[in-house]
Amino acid sequence: MLARLIALCGLLLFSAGLSAENAPSLDRFGARDFPGVAHAVTENGETVLIEVSGVRELGKEGPILPDTPFLVGSISKSFTALSIMQLVEAGEIELDAPVSRYLPEFEGTAAGSIPVHRLLNHTSGFTTAQGNTTQTDFDEDGEALARRVEALVGVEPGNPTGSTHQYSNANYQLLGRIIEVVSEQTYADYVEENILAPAGMRDSFVHPAARSGELAQGHRPWFGGFHALSKNMTGAGSAPQGGIAASARDMARYMALMMNQKDDILSAQGKARMMRSDDPVAPEYGYGWNIDAGTGRVWHGGSNAGYDAIVAMLPEKRRGSAVLMNAGSGLAFGRTGELRLGLTSEALGLEAPEAADATPFVIIFIALCVLPILFLFGIYRAWKRRHEPRRKSRWRTIHFWLSILLALLLAWGFVFGIPASFGADIAATILFVPDFGWLSVATAVTAVLWALTTIGLRFALTPARDQPSPART
Repeated sequence: MLARLIALCGLLLFSAGLSAENAPSLDRFGARDFPGVAHAVTENGETVLIEVSGVRELGKEGPILPDTPFLVGSISKSFTALSIMQLVEAGEIELDAPVSRYLPEFEGTAAGSIPVHRLLNHTSGFTTAQGNTTQTDFDEDGEALARRVEALVGVEPGNPTGSTHQYSNANYQLLGRIIEVVSEQTYADYVEENILAPAGMRDSFVHPAARSGELAQGHRPWFGGFHALSKNMTGAGSAPQGGIAASARDMARYMALMMNQKDDILSAQGKARMMRSDDPVAPEYGYGWNIDAGTGRVWHGGSNAGYDAIVAMLPEKRRGSAVLMNAGSGLAFGRTGELRLGLTSEALGLEAPEAADATPFVIIFIALCVLPILFLFGIYRAWKRRHEPRRKSRWRTIHFWLSILLALLLAWGFVFGIPASFGADIAATILFVPDFGWLSVATAVTAVLWALTTIGLRFALTPARDQPSPART
């Protein structure tokens, strides 16, 4: 345990030594703790600030630059929503039309009757968990999205359509496929030709692509520090929900375009519609954008394995801020939220939301470091004492089976319960937070091994070895 704590402290000191040159506000918000950060601010259609910090990949040369592209995660949903709205204005899609009109394979299914607008604002009925089942699908061919959507044909939404707002990647997979079918182009080709090129976003593209080698390398949290990915892990089927790659310079252009109140890439009315809600079921979500009615902030966060990002705008003031990072947020250590929220809030002149308390996850993380050792020691101890006589009593029997039950419940909780609370599974947990995920697996495996070993040794003993407890007087 002491060695583990020493290693953890060393990694924390190492991550704190990362460069953050020429970026005073980034430095003030702790950018040195992360591999690379880029921050852009736009006001009244002009880019008023771009500041960068750190490196494209730890251990290698190559600083982050204003034109360095990052994966922006679920901010991609705003690009998908913008594409749908373009096709609506072109008369090729109706927002009230059911999914089955554009995807005939859904005819007669529960999902087939969902109106397009309920996919846009996450009121379709699909749950977060249903949208996260394909996080580890890394197929990169041109049919990856079609296959993923085909797999949804037999999936019934977890809630009645229109009954509740629940964020789900399944909605944007369907929207991406509708774009492909209606436009007769791949999702990537449509977005690049109809959004990125007209917007002048020259550093941006839809990943995976031939240009993906230009990306700042993603880094995942690893025991207090960060470890670079050997390969960026986002498949083509994830493009509509999280496959856009963009630079800080391009995100400034994108924000300015969304707030310019002009008819260009989309009508001013269409842009305004995307950034407001008129659905009481989803008062805080428009079409591809979160909405904070109290402050007027329109925003979206994004996460890929190894990346975190946020875009936040005040459309009435035509001011926006974007933060891109080639580091994924940890659950216990390496959390990126304070930096992202702090930078964007300061740029918009708003009070930063209170950061989530990391203490519970730090406690769980430390427990996960200790529990596998304790279970292995328990296995060793049980084996060494296997021939010792045991006293029989009702309390000892209850204690034995209660210990077994608690160990198995603990294993279930770390492999299924905690990931499910985030709408994910253990594979997705390992993908995004590998330190936490692998420790969870190690704890579950050793807990089960301890339970099986203890049960096996108990019943392998002959009755003759069991001694009755002394009679009480």
